[in-house]
Amino acid sequence: MLRLSTKIRYGSRVMILLGLQYPDPLSVREMSEVEGLSNIYLEQIILPLKNAGLLRSIRGAGGGFSLIKPPDQIKMSEIVRVLEGSWNLVECVENENYCEKFQECATIDLWSRLFKGISEILENTTLADMIQIHKKKNRKSKQ
Repeated sequence: MLRLSTKIRYGSRVMILLGLQYPDPLSVREMSEVEGLSNIYLEQIILPLKNAGLLRSIRGAGGGFSLIKPPDQIKMSEIVRVLEGSWNLVECVENENYCEKFQECATIDLWSRLFKGISEILENTTLADMIQIHKKKNRKSKQ
């Protein structure tokens, strides 16, 4: 079964939380309460996002983490790449030397199309798009 890690699932939700607050910061404690995650696990998600230049840390009272740029300038592909690495399903799509049967393999075409489709969706979806979906879903659930 194909699955994304919990790191990317929680990381995406944390980025939506931060996007909802943009440009104001949220503390690790606030995020962990909303998401029901331990501070330690949340820090393992936040640190790579900070190191990749998607988040900034703000010290002091009222500090925490915030997005470095507006949500409409952050592609979901950036978040996935940081937290998940490649979203490629098979090694040979990115590296034809990986398999000696690359030239005659019929399945490579299927895997390549699937990779291209996933890539296009992630490249064309911004954090702002995800925030809008979040708002719609939460509006419906409160009615």
